[in-house]
Amino acid sequence: MKKNLFLLIMFAALLGMQTSCNQKKETTGEVKTNADSVVVKSKFGDYSILVDVPQSGNKMLNDAILEYASETLGGNYYDDIANANGMLKFYCDSISKAFDEFGKELAENSSSEDTIRMEYEARIVKKYETPKLVTYANTCYMFTGGAHGSTINSGATFRKSDGRHITWDSFKDFDSDGFSQLIIEGLKKYFNVETDEQLAENLLVDIKNQPLPRPKSAPEFGPDGVTFTYQQYEIAAYAAGIPTATVPYEKIKPFMLASAAKLLE
Repeated sequence: MKKNLFLLIMFAALLGMQTSCNQKKETTGEVKTNADSVVVKSKFGDYSILVDVPQSGNKMLNDAILEYASETLGGNYYDDIANANGMLKFYCDSISKAFDEFGKELAENSSSEDTIRMEYEARIVKKYETPKLVTYANTCYMFTGGAHGSTINSGATFRKSDGRHITWDSFKDFDSDGFSQLIIEGLKKYFNVETDEQLAENLLVDIKNQPLPRPKSAPEFGPDGVTFTYQQYEIAAYAAGIPTATVPYEKIKPFMLASAAKLLE
């Protein structure tokens, strides 16, 4: 009886070790992806969505990435996100219907016979990866008429072990002079200027008398450091594009909480 109990305990221990090894392999291994896309063409426009769907890694990470994609595209898909193609079809159909209704309304109220051809293109793709994290980039372009379209560029970094999305909650003291100055230095490189005064001339916000606004987009981990992205019109005119500031890891690390800093170890 005791011998059988001992063997049972040993079997359970070995099983636990195997599970742990498998989990470690899934956590640190490459996140392999498959590009899945859906395209809808109509009388009024062209609409497309492409997502790098994770094919490997643990379920928590994969679910977090797909949930991020869903929320980025609207956040109102209630079916199983594991059915990635079904999710993309849902959003592409929804977007095309909304745009087509707008296009139809414009056509009915226009004296011109020319029909505005609208456009929507979203790409959510894997951009960067280490043994501890994976970063996805989201680019969305929309055109509904007028002088030009609009573009959104953002990124999302996930901890591989459990899929946690690293957001501003993992950083501290943004309003301190040290943190904001790091971003200001990065913005100087983006605008190719040397002084704070020259940078101020390129911005819509008053950085001489007010603190630099925190970007609405989450920080993005990449090969050269953490990138902070401002969307169109957030701090600068449309012609300025999408201003970014990349801060090297050794400089930004003092402003990270443990949840972010441990990803650099």
